[in-house]
Amino acid sequence: LPQVVGDRIVVSQSNNESSDMLNFGFEPSAPATSGADCVKEGWSFAAYEASSGRQLWEFCPNAKQFPDLDLKLSQGMQFALGSDRLYVPLLMRDLPQQKQSDRLIALDAATGAQSWTINQNFRQSLPLDGKPYLLNGNLQTTKRKVSSEVFGSSVVGVGDRTIVLTGKLNAPVTLKAFESATGKAIWQQNLPDSLAAEVISFDSVVRNCLLANQRQVFHINPAGGMTILDAQTGKVLTRIDGEFWGPTIVTETSIYQFGRTAIAAYNATTGKRQWQHPITVPNQSENFVFPGATTPEPVYTRSYHLPKDGSKAHIQVVALDAKTGKLRWQKSLEYPRDMEIAVTPVATAKEVQFVSADPNTSDATDLQVVSLDSKTGDVRWTFPLRISGDGQAVVRVYGLMSGDKQQVFIRDRAPRFRHWLAHLNASWH
Repeated sequence: LPQVVGDRIVVSQSNNESSDMLNFGFEPSAPATSGADCVKEGWSFAAYEASSGRQLWEFCPNAKQFPDLDLKLSQGMQFALGSDRLYVPLLMRDLPQQKQSDRLIALDAATGAQSWTINQNFRQSLPLDGKPYLLNGNLQTTKRKVSSEVFGSSVVGVGDRTIVLTGKLNAPVTLKAFESATGKAIWQQNLPDSLAAEVISFDSVVRNCLLANQRQVFHINPAGGMTILDAQTGKVLTRIDGEFWGPTIVTETSIYQFGRTAIAAYNATTGKRQWQHPITVPNQSENFVFPGATTPEPVYTRSYHLPKDGSKAHIQVVALDAKTGKLRWQKSLEYPRDMEIAVTPVATAKEVQFVSADPNTSDATDLQVVSLDSKTGDVRWTFPLRISGDGQAVVRVYGLMSGDKQQVFIRDRAPRFRHWLAHLNASWH
């Protein structure tokens, strides 16, 4: 996903006609060119000025440098940002009778120039091409390809360290740390956790992943718990046992786990649970909890309450005190039935933004960004998102990002919508 860092936005961008990001209908090929036009050939990374949208640089992994690049699988991997580097996992094609090594590239975040590259296997940790995988808890062997990462990444940047998760499915995992400036190996830590993966909706895969704050790296085993390590030395600090299938957010002091029935907070250094807040579900309703957001003060989450009798559903937004877990306020937002709007909210010091249905229209596909006051939950402003009847596209189209200067960015992966974005007083598009 795009990331906002200081005065710029860094994005992984593709041309759908050649890469087919939405439907995975055919195999894209690696871009044959580099430079300003490389995105037209398939895929590139770019940085844009946050205040104006002006492109600052672009990097394209072209075919001459990486002739065996598997563009489709590489696009499903999350890139990571360190203090001054962008880390990009590149997966190579699995060729018959030829053992391939994936690559990790470090780019200078200021210029997009390649700083270093090392061999690093990522592909072996993904359920691919007929290898057994889990679907809804059942072992499957159907031939398929899955590459997306959802709740974390295989690579994180922590200060002057670049930390990589590697391993094979159903085998113990290894964490490796490299010097961010040079790619020199610093430490390696073998963990007893097995590498697990479970395919979920839209061919995404919940698997072992890494999260980080400024001092620590957090290895999440969705079936077994979390291990907290010192990023500088690789020393294991503590471990939290339990299942971590849901989304998790880490800060400098706390870990927030958003489960189906409760939200729990843990101390980021000791792993001790600080509080747990239950999620109330109305009778005869299905409940879905999605990733939340946090600031130094409130912790936000939202759950979708879907009545089984077909009556009106709604989105329940909850704001909790970050230190105690006590309820500050809750707010009910419109939910358009039979539409998926699982867009992660973003929070700034004074407000938090969600995507919901527009209560002022009869068209169920009219959505809006809703900004709620962090202290009261009152609506501060709304921003219309009209998607012209294409309700199922929203989960693959929109995304929200927040910046350091009270800015909110809307990610729209369908260029056909640009004609109306130009008329909504956006700073740029």
